[in-house]
Parts: sequence; C-alpha cells; structure tokens
Amino acid sequence: MNAEWLRAKKLKKPTLVFVKSVRKRDPEVDDVLDALNKKYAAFNAIDDLKQSVKSALEQTLIVGIRSLSSKSSTLSIKETLRDLASTIIVCA
Repeated sequence: MNAEWLRAKKLKKPTLVFVKSVRKRDPEVDDVLDALNKKYAAFNAIDDLKQSVKSALEQTLIVGIRSLSSKSSTLSIKETLRDLASTIIVCA
C-alpha cells in the first residue's frame, strides 16, 4: 500500500483511502496511515465499504469533471471522461 500511495502522490493523483475497523491494528498499518496524512474512511462490513467507495468515487468524478471542463470547454464528454480516467490509480 505504501508504494502505491507514494506513486500516486508523485503523479499528483487523487487518492481514496478505506480502512477496515478492527480492535487492534498492526502498528505498521498505523504508521502508514499516519504517513499518509490524509483523511480516510473506516468501514466495518463489506456493505459499508461498498457505499463508501460509491460515494467517494461519485464525488471524485464530479470534482474531476468540473476541473477538466473548466480547463477546456471544447472537450467532448467522452474526451473529458478519458482525461479523468487517465488520472486515477487504483490501489488494492
């Protein structure tokens, strides 16, 4: 996860972080989360994660499309979405 985060940061890509809520987290995971210096969404169950991911992606897409469309009003919707998609890195 740390290498993926560093790559996204270097490329100035948007990042969405989701962390499963657990009673006792591995200290290494806490260190990585602290190093991210970003807000993250915690989840308990897969349904919580699905909803959080859906909401976060919707917001990211809206912000990205608005940003791209303000740069150039000559781009088609297809070109705008293609440009936005090229800015996203998925971390597993």
